[in-house]
Amino acid sequence: MPSRNLLLALIAGVVAAALPIFAAHAQAPAALTGQVSSAGEGPMEGVVVSAKRDGSTLTISVVSDNTGKFSFPASKLEPGRYSLAIRSVGYDLDGPKTVDVAAGSTTAADVKLRPTRNLAKQLTNAEWLASFPGTDTQKKALLNCIGCHDLDRIVTSTHDADEFVQVFDRMTGYYPGSTPQYPQRLIGDARRNLGAAASVKAMADYLASINLSKDEIWDYPLKTLPRPQGRATRVVITEYDLPRKQIQPHDALVDSDGMVWFTHFGEQFLGKLDPKTGRVLEYPLPVIKPGYPIGTLDLETDKAGNLWIAMMYQGGVAKFDNATIPDLEGAAAMANGRHPAGVPHPDQVPRRWQGVGQELGSRADSAARSSHRGVGEPRLVQGSEQQPNHHVLWHSRRPRQQSLSARFLLLEHRQARRQDRQAHRVSLAHCKLAAAARPGR
Repeated sequence: MPSRNLLLALIAGVVAAALPIFAAHAQAPAALTGQVSSAGEGPMEGVVVSAKRDGSTLTISVVSDNTGKFSFPASKLEPGRYSLAIRSVGYDLDGPKTVDVAAGSTTAADVKLRPTRNLAKQLTNAEWLASFPGTDTQKKALLNCIGCHDLDRIVTSTHDADEFVQVFDRMTGYYPGSTPQYPQRLIGDARRNLGAAASVKAMADYLASINLSKDEIWDYPLKTLPRPQGRATRVVITEYDLPRKQIQPHDALVDSDGMVWFTHFGEQFLGKLDPKTGRVLEYPLPVIKPGYPIGTLDLETDKAGNLWIAMMYQGGVAKFDNATIPDLEGAAAMANGRHPAGVPHPDQVPRRWQGVGQELGSRADSAARSSHRGVGEPRLVQGSEQQPNHHVLWHSRRPRQQSLSARFLLLEHRQARRQDRQAHRVSLAHCKLAAAARPGR
């Protein structure tokens, strides 16, 4: 089943910079139109109306205008049966829940809303922060949490301050890309730093004051943000389901062909999304430190269009040449023999990665560099004894017509070299001092 955690929201049109675009949309044929209203407000502006065709991974959303009217361009909705949903804090969809869109005609469906029975479940992180009592300094500390967590998990908990401290301590032993389904412990007694003990205790006290540890309801009013108005309502938003629930997109960029590339925060993959079709492909990245947490973070592109991926706790940087690698279906990435957290099984890693993850000798830099422009397989060079976890993969380059299908370059840290140079300078200084101390000098 597709993940309900949607990957990306790509804004198809924003009026701020291009009023003619919206004029064109207004004149374009509409596949689905209607008006949003409720018994309490009548016609409602700023309500997000979403439509998802049965069997599709794409969700298309528009926003109602100041008369409550909404319109889906025909170019965005193919014929078929669509499930409808809305986003308007304080309200739930009363009906209709589904609608049929036919080719060459416009379907009308007036959407009715009713007050929600569970406002807390609808609040965004921003609305929770606005609702919380306390100082800006106390709330600011939560900004480090909401990059990964929904504040709903905190505010609905019943932990007291001491239990929160225990939770923090347990969290420091896990890799940031861990999920309840696929937790990843740090190696040995390694721990992430959460700050000074006094700050941790202060945060625990604050969280215990805003959750349900003392009562069954919150003792502060829940605040909501206003709905969009005016030109902020003139948008078309496309969202894409991902094929697996454990995918955690972190960085994303769009290449010159319009493809969306994204990193996997908790898996050793690089993902590619075709915004026109919603098709998702996943390319496995080499595991250079077996047993260490996997996952990628930063994603950048160079002038040649090559992608560079930060491999986090794997201690490397990967260079990806997307012009030469064949497509690898996302479904194939979950074939039998693959670790559930995404680590490729050795038998399934393409032959072009032969040698990745193997240690071919300590500090074999010169041998690797002397042949990295010739023909051959990638080589992984282990760092010095002082830097055993820093690796570099030098890829042999063939002529253009014989180029390998994937080229990965894992860059080593230069700290070992700096240490070698520093040691050399110290050795020279020692020799000079020894020479100066000889008799007769």
